[in-house]
Amino acid sequence: MPKTFDDDHSTRTSSVRRALMRLAENLNVEDLKVTPPAGLTYEELALWKYQRFMEDYVL
Repeated sequence: MPKTFDDDHSTRTSSVRRALMRLAENLNVEDLKVTPPAGLTYEELALWKYQRFMEDYVL
């Protein structure tokens, strides 16, 4: 996981804070090519989506 995965962007410019960088909210089934498991917390879902997206990206 990158060190900035949990960055809240509070120390960044307003442009960066407004950018769509919320994995749990913005990656969908089309991006991931699979439905996320049920019952995950917001944090778990963000982590799961990040890992799935990166696995697919590397392949």
